[in-house]
Amino acid sequence: MSGKDEVIVINHIDDVRALLKTWAEWQRIGTGQNIGYPKSSAFIHADEGRETGTANNTNTVAEKVERAMCILKSISPLLFQCLLCDYLYELTIREAADKLKCSEKTYRLRRKEAEYFIAGKFA
Repeated sequence: MSGKDEVIVINHIDDVRALLKTWAEWQRIGTGQNIGYPKSSAFIHADEGRETGTANNTNTVAEKVERAMCILKSISPLLFQCLLCDYLYELTIREAADKLKCSEKTYRLRRKEAEYFIAGKFA
């Protein structure tokens, strides 16, 4: 990551959803290693000498979302699971609600609360 900290502007909940989709893709392709471990961890080696470009910008954004997700996980594992179901596992609302043993309405409310929590971390 560069010395400058990139500012991420959230104007709408759709911006948060786009960030979460970027983060989920980052996790799926393996760039994010494991949930809960920042790239700066001693046992995770970042690519040295990589040129600045889209990949690094994506990593920077995804790492910021990862930090917010880790905070959410420690505060509310249930809300964290809602975001995992939707963005990382890409479950339907019914599948996610069944997995979390709640109604679809409750699942949607929890997911929305989790999305607003993540948005708050970028405010």
